[in-house]
Amino acid sequence: MKLSIIVPVYNMASGGKLAYCMDSLVGQSLTDCEIIAVDDASTDDSLQLLRAYEQKYPEKVRVLSLPENRRQGGAKNRGLKAARGEWIGFIDSDDWVSADFYERLVRLAEETGADLMLATDPDADRVGIAMKCPDGSYELVSGNEVGVLLLDYICAGRIEKGTMPKDAVAVKSIVSTPLADAVAEHYGVELRNVLTGFKWLGDQIARLEA
Repeated sequence: MKLSIIVPVYNMASGGKLAYCMDSLVGQSLTDCEIIAVDDASTDDSLQLLRAYEQKYPEKVRVLSLPENRRQGGAKNRGLKAARGEWIGFIDSDDWVSADFYERLVRLAEETGADLMLATDPDADRVGIAMKCPDGSYELVSGNEVGVLLLDYICAGRIEKGTMPKDAVAVKSIVSTPLADAVAEHYGVELRNVLTGFKWLGDQIARLEA
């Protein structure tokens, strides 16, 4: 199978949002794919709606139901465990894609032999990244992994160029990986943890620049 599309779902039945998303997926021009919808213990009619799609499109749609809410990350991980595709795609349950989106995405990556693929949603507040492996396949990279790689890259580069500040400070949210703490300690950088949200990160940056 070429592609597995994973859709984490929690209470999205109202307003036609979930149906809009699912309709865009079952109509994809790339037919060699599966849609794995993971209901994250919804309390509305999301699961029933997903089951209806599974019954109507049994060759395309698989529905997984979690007994308790594991939030988006947990739902995605459950979908990953069940995925059978060579490629993995994620989409939020209130988003939609054009009919040829995944076909164009996979074709472009394979034609160019891309070492790295990045995609954002329209307002660019989310990013998906995949890196090319030695065997030619692609491995998805999590946000935590990207953050740690960037921190290491910036610190190493600053030291190499002699531009590392005397009292260097890095800022991350409290939900980000503790591996960043180890990287910061390795380079002698103070790492500050703040609440989740750009405004808290920005507040620290503004204080440091003042």
